[in-house]
Amino acid sequence: MLTETHEREALMRMREVADELGQHPATIYRKIHQGEIPSVRLGSGRAAIRVPRAEFERWLHASDSRPDSGAAAAPPSSQGGFEGEAA
Repeated sequence: MLTETHEREALMRMREVADELGQHPATIYRKIHQGEIPSVRLGSGRAAIRVPRAEFERWLHASDSRPDSGAAAAPPSSQGGFEGEAA
């Protein structure tokens, strides 16, 4: 079982994702809302949105391995059950 610290490390905040991609957090929220970046919602309603680090790294690796892609390119999510929207 993961400890609380490990759980926090396993989930990235929007600012972390934005910093890693060199993009504005609003861009990250938009890409999550469009289903381009995998995410999870912690709670209901206007709950916090986080990006699982493992899913982010898979997504990033997939975008890096695509021809004519850069960090801003977005592969389709391998986990269709993720949700997210701008807060």
